[in-house]
Amino acid sequence: MATIVKGEQGDIGIIPFERMRSMLIEPFAYGNELILSDRMSLNYELFKYPFRLDGIVMGLVTRGKVVVYANLNEFEIASGTLFFIMPENIIQLKEKSDDFEASLVIASASYLSRIHIDIHSIIPLYVQVKESPFMMLTQKEYDSFLQYFSLLEEALESTYFRDEMVRGLTSAYAYTIANILQREIKETRENAPRDKTRKDVIFERFIWLLLQHYERERKVEFYANQLHVTPKHLATVVKNVSGKTAAEWIDEYVILEAKARIKYSSFSIQEVAFSLNFPSATFFCKYFKNQTGITPSEYRKQ
Repeated sequence: MATIVKGEQGDIGIIPFERMRSMLIEPFAYGNELILSDRMSLNYELFKYPFRLDGIVMGLVTRGKVVVYANLNEFEIASGTLFFIMPENIIQLKEKSDDFEASLVIASASYLSRIHIDIHSIIPLYVQVKESPFMMLTQKEYDSFLQYFSLLEEALESTYFRDEMVRGLTSAYAYTIANILQREIKETRENAPRDKTRKDVIFERFIWLLLQHYERERKVEFYANQLHVTPKHLATVVKNVSGKTAAEWIDEYVILEAKARIKYSSFSIQEVAFSLNFPSATFFCKYFKNQTGITPSEYRKQ
């Protein structure tokens, strides 16, 4: 059984990458950097509490259905659904069918970086559809992913050129997901995709920095300084590219984390405030109410 490690974030468990194999039935492992399995075993007792995964999960539901909470929002996903879960996602299992099965590729962030996958180009796509990290595939896309998966299995069992084949197929798998994410964005926008501009690059770097620093830094000025632009320019660029201001992006991440710690951790409100680098519980409560309309204590009672 996989062990959940309680870290500094309270009672939101973190499943270490090296422990993920025990979630799977007859997994293929590529060192401690890549895990592949065409059958996922979900232990309800283990996953009924919120957790994070210490890895990037790219998966496809092949049978049955499951109801999960992702970042505190409920989703029902069924066969033919692709899911792309990043380490910062908070996941919780609500219920599943007895016949649920999924094919998974789980990779460490360091491995993706080592095989030269441009995380900067994938993460912003994910962020823009992060309200739903689950995407229904067309039949053609579904068949393509099953083919990728089969080829990866064969590559992991190969004697010759194993590393080269695994690198190439993993890269193709990840970028195919990025292509589908781009399709999701296109379907929600009136404008067709365009070539990447300087503004796109700034936005991508802003999101990358935000994922690393939102627990400690809430000022736009901090991110602007890191990007060597003025706060006004950063605010304008982020608004033009994403439709939301830089401050709104920051607040969104901070509030999601705050809600998770209030609802699921054993921290007091004061401890939640300090863990997110607020100077006092009073300041945190005002910030939380301004963003959500209710106090942290009221949210905890819901």
